[in-house]
Amino acid sequence: MPNGDYCAPCAAANLLNQFHARKLIELPSKFTGATDESKTKVHRALAERLGDEAHMNTLGKKGTDRFRLANGLDRFLRAQDIHSLAVSYLGVRAYDRELLDDPLRQRTKATVGVPQLRHLQRELAAGRGVVILFGSYKPNPDKGGRLERVGGHYAAAVGYGANIAGEHDPSGVILHDSNDSHQGVKFVYGKTHEEKTELWEKGSLLKSGRNLVQLINAPIIPDGRIAFLETVFSFEIKTQSAEKKSP
Repeated sequence: MPNGDYCAPCAAANLLNQFHARKLIELPSKFTGATDESKTKVHRALAERLGDEAHMNTLGKKGTDRFRLANGLDRFLRAQDIHSLAVSYLGVRAYDRELLDDPLRQRTKATVGVPQLRHLQRELAAGRGVVILFGSYKPNPDKGGRLERVGGHYAAAVGYGANIAGEHDPSGVILHDSNDSHQGVKFVYGKTHEEKTELWEKGSLLKSGRNLVQLINAPIIPDGRIAFLETVFSFEIKTQSAEKKSP
């Protein structure tokens, strides 16, 4: 599994393990382990399965698009012939629902906007599985220091409201981040930019406005990059049996 390239499948694997621990789903035995060593091995195998061509079709250095993240996770659950997903999405950029599988498309609510910490906290408090996508932006000295996107990263969010010392911190977000380059639990902190902020990508203005959320201590390369929250995915398990009974 390439370092960093499989962050979406790794985040989804973390999410499935959360659902399994909460007894919302039952993962196949080949994707569960009893010891730390076996858990690492089967977690890696689960991420590789989610990233293969039949699921997310993760494309090496190009990573995983938003629609392929949702499609791949839903396809995996449907292969178990029990569970499917309902997805809520809030993000900076437009989300092409037409690229979602049917009927996943009908169970997906996509909103264009600027996600805030309260949105992430609300979904976690409701017991839903949450994956975030943040972009890495670096000041370009040749363009007046404007912030240009140089990468992105998916991670599963597992909690909020605390810092690494276990103390109350309303800005705190707890990530479970276990791809090859970012291991384990990570505490990040949201900082809202009240002043107008511009984010650029490939020479085009991606977002210009206020209240963009910077993630302090995010798992990024420490070379002057700044992380901004771009997308909050909220996943809810649905039973296919109930879905088939509905009119």
